[in-house]
Amino acid sequence: MKKINCNVIRDLLPLYVDGAVCDDTRLIIEEHLQECPDCRKECELLGKELTLPADSQVSLEDAAVIKGFRKKWRSQKAGIAALSIALTFAACFALFQWMNSYEIYIPYDQNLFSVTSKPNGSVVIHYYGETFAGVREFGTGRTKSKAAAFDAETGESLEKQGYFYCYHTPWSKYVAPFFAKKDEKEHTFVLGQGENFDTIYYGNFDKNLDIKGADYQKVWSRLEKS
Repeated sequence: MKKINCNVIRDLLPLYVDGAVCDDTRLIIEEHLQECPDCRKECELLGKELTLPADSQVSLEDAAVIKGFRKKWRSQKAGIAALSIALTFAACFALFQWMNSYEIYIPYDQNLFSVTSKPNGSVVIHYYGETFAGVREFGTGRTKSKAAAFDAETGESLEKQGYFYCYHTPWSKYVAPFFAKKDEKEHTFVLGQGENFDTIYYGNFDKNLDIKGADYQKVWSRLEKS
């Protein structure tokens, strides 16, 4: 077999190093490398200096950047989702608290209220409205406020006078009726013992305590009951 020139072998070495030659050509090159130190050295240098093309390297760098961006975005996305859930829960909780705490005064209507005295002497208030959240009292044994212990004009002691009013909340007025039984239209509560009162008034005492004004309605009097 005719000996192949080193120039031919060296032209084929880059393809050989890249593994891009057929088996027959590879065997010819390897036989030559065993016999030729110069070509063998050239082959070793090509193996050491082999690097990826510039555009391939850039592609890998771009891929690393994109991968890092995706990882960061997934992390931020999870944080945004968690924050959104927390804010939604906080908003719902705040709305629920407000709907149960904001009081809406119920104006007096004789068709909605009645007052009775029990045999044991207690005074019981009956409210017949369809919606109800609670009652505020002043001058009864259960209240501690002393803000209106005396009439502002006459200085008359109000310790024998009881005051109360009923109120809605947005929840009790607009939401609770969907869950309440339709026959639940009477709410009763004991205001106190009749002997502790001379007179009981209905009115919003949180605003003022001018019992001579039209804002207060006398609903019970011990003298009238005696």
